[in-house]
Amino acid sequence: MLLKKQLLFIGALLASMGVAAQDFENEHVFETSTQLGVDAWKLAPSTNDNTYLLNQNLYLANSQSKWDYTSVSPWIKLISNAKLSNDLSFTLKFRADQSLGMRIDDLHFDWSFWPTTGVRLGVVDFKVNWCKTYDLDSAWVRQNDPFCVSPITFTSNNAGPGVQLYNNLRLGDYNIQTIGGVYRPTLFKYNHKEFGNTYLAETDTATKNNKLGLAASVLNTETGTLFRAGYLKTDQSASITKQTQFLNQNVDFLFYGIEFLLSNSTSIELHHIDSNWTTQQYDNGVIYNFVSYPPELSYLIDSRRNATALEIKNQFDSRNIIAYAYSRYIYNVDSATSYTYIQHVTPVPSTATAQLLNFVGTSHSIAWRRDLGDGWFYSLQYTRAFTNRKNPEGSASGTAYGLRLAYQF
Repeated sequence: MLLKKQLLFIGALLASMGVAAQDFENEHVFETSTQLGVDAWKLAPSTNDNTYLLNQNLYLANSQSKWDYTSVSPWIKLISNAKLSNDLSFTLKFRADQSLGMRIDDLHFDWSFWPTTGVRLGVVDFKVNWCKTYDLDSAWVRQNDPFCVSPITFTSNNAGPGVQLYNNLRLGDYNIQTIGGVYRPTLFKYNHKEFGNTYLAETDTATKNNKLGLAASVLNTETGTLFRAGYLKTDQSASITKQTQFLNQNVDFLFYGIEFLLSNSTSIELHHIDSNWTTQQYDNGVIYNFVSYPPELSYLIDSRRNATALEIKNQFDSRNIIAYAYSRYIYNVDSATSYTYIQHVTPVPSTATAQLLNFVGTSHSIAWRRDLGDGWFYSLQYTRAFTNRKNPEGSASGTAYGLRLAYQF
């Protein structure tokens, strides 16, 4: 029943978009690309017990999925670009799948008010990851970098309402783009559940989510080598457990990577991500000796996530692409300090725990994509994943076999 409802939704969406595109093309330069299809997975984890998040941290297709996981599920991706005038354009990127749900990853106007300088306004890409979501020639059924597939890690570093100022510069054989941005993901209720290390429950909400970002890319037009780097600073607050607790959180997110050609048909991409955050938890104020006190600091937590990912892709003819990917992912709760109070006035650290939680995961994936012609293609993927946990000790592994049948137009 769920699969039927999802297919009906996708069909209705495509029909409405097709009519809109026909009307728009009459007066403007309009380009759109749509992919839709069905994915099927056979998963074989070493354990179905998610105690201490072991199974979840394998990051297979059933890990932290936004919709209820089913082994066969439909999906859709849409990219639209419109040239409204010589210096004004519009971009839309939309997706719907069971891993991340329905998302608008781009919905902005781009005004090039100077030959090399412009501004983007709307839902904009932060430019601090290397996810292949909208790559038209991607071989993957599912990437194995957790920062691209998990609702917790992906939504915090992907996109949100904001404004970007960018500059394009040509120096010899190099095209250089720099971007600075200010983002407010809670605007228009775009995302009021994203909170760095977690995704807030239905009864909780982010009361503040302010982000500042910088990004740069350098392309060598002679060799095709591309360097990318980005930094995202986040300041967040949230009200949780029916407003009995409050959280303040600061996150530093750093990304850098390189892509280059090994031959005319083979490319290599390597990137690294560091995400470090500090969380302060305050318990609601209490009454002591008939005096009401403000919320008091109860926990101070330092945590980090980082990932290193490698992809090698070879297009050995016009219809076939093979790819290999490796990722190493670390999730640490480095320290957690709890506080007690002397008559609700002076905070005193009472418990300090180092290395409260530690996960180290690795994943290897191989994929083959074959284009069948007339827009049809399929992909086959094999993934082998491992995770090890300390405090307490534990480990898990899993194998995934994926099939994607899709149509692109």
